[in-house]
Amino acid sequence: MESDSLRELFLIRHAKTNWDETDENGQHPLSQKGKKQAYQLGEWMKSKNILPDAVFMSSDIRAIQTFRRLKLNSSSTYSEKNSSLVEASIFDLVHFLASIPEQYKKVAIIAHAPGLEDLVEYLESGEQCTNKDSCLFPAASLAHFVMPHSWQSLPQNSAKLLQFIRPKDMLKHSS
Repeated sequence: MESDSLRELFLIRHAKTNWDETDENGQHPLSQKGKKQAYQLGEWMKSKNILPDAVFMSSDIRAIQTFRRLKLNSSSTYSEKNSSLVEASIFDLVHFLASIPEQYKKVAIIAHAPGLEDLVEYLESGEQCTNKDSCLFPAASLAHFVMPHSWQSLPQNSAKLLQFIRPKDMLKHSS
């Protein structure tokens, strides 16, 4: 298999929100803890050279704020808000992935549970998601996949989960 046929997918759940606060659209913004979590995840990703060439995020304010705090955007990073990622099911997420242009080899999706949890289980080809708790997707977590298929062809168990990072794991993996 040629390396240029490989794709990398970074699934990121939005950071922790403040459920006691809503914006003018009735959406919940990030809490102070969530802002810190998103920033730390972004710093961790940069330190590991995990840099997407495209980021697609839910149009929900918490996903947008997570993206801004990650600070992964550069002049060569494409970013797009997409309302189809709000409350997306696994079917919606697989359909969305199939619409991604092939020019993007490293793609980040910032969205919500439970759709992201279901997508991790669907894509994962190894033993990492053998019990339900092993792939729970808390706020500000990252699932990093590599896959040999195009975005248009993502059958079940088609990807290798390289790492699954939760906020509590970042300190353990930072060395």
